[in-house]
Amino acid sequence: MKLMNIMEALDKTCPFSMQEGFDNSGLQVGDTEKDCQKILLAFDFTEEVLEEAIAVRADVIITHHPFLFTPLKSISTAHWKGRQIFRLIRENIALVALHTNLDKDLQFGVSKALAERLCLQGSQVLLPEENGCGFGCIGNLSQVMLYTDFVEFVKKALERPAVKYVGKKNKQVRRIAVSGGSCAEFMEEAQNQGADVFICGDLKYHDAQKAQENEMCLIDAGHFGTEVWVLKTFQNRLYDIFPTMEIEICNKIYDYWQYK
Repeated sequence: MKLMNIMEALDKTCPFSMQEGFDNSGLQVGDTEKDCQKILLAFDFTEEVLEEAIAVRADVIITHHPFLFTPLKSISTAHWKGRQIFRLIRENIALVALHTNLDKDLQFGVSKALAERLCLQGSQVLLPEENGCGFGCIGNLSQVMLYTDFVEFVKKALERPAVKYVGKKNKQVRRIAVSGGSCAEFMEEAQNQGADVFICGDLKYHDAQKAQENEMCLIDAGHFGTEVWVLKTFQNRLYDIFPTMEIEICNKIYDYWQYK
């Protein structure tokens, strides 16, 4: 299958037109006429990811975060991004990003994967757009839980060494809103829709203050911790689209933050 056919199929499945105006999802590097037999999925594009792609003979790397996000004024081996671009071209490996268009997909996007990981029932889009997709999900736990118990559940379900949280420890919670990555601005909408808890990543001190003042339970499970689960969900979706294609998830995926 040619790369152009893969791009067309991805566009039908998770339209690039859904991406936000600031985003740069789509083909980052690659020859659209290239024949492809193997896809490697990764969270970010790094030198380690490229080394694995070379080792497993992948033809295409699909990442969540775009490698080329802000404009480059030059492409030179003096800069690490330039070196990676030269290597991609030399190795004839294509690079594709699915960012905010994958964030917003209702069926297998980032927030949907997070909601499923947390066993939310009847989840719906938190901030729906005209096409029915949108950022975030909101749904219910199968039963009411004590907030402190739910915090522990989130920590285990997302395999986090630690999470940050705000809210009354003895509160009974059931309705949960989630949004992968940096989504503090959705907290008010989550509360307006009756959420007892809002979960996302990259929260700041004053986000915690705002939640405390509004008696909202807020959990920061990290950018990585709230988004990485989409890779397995999307891998399963790609198997349906490309039944004869080899599709692997990169082994070199980890949170940049360390905890002790």
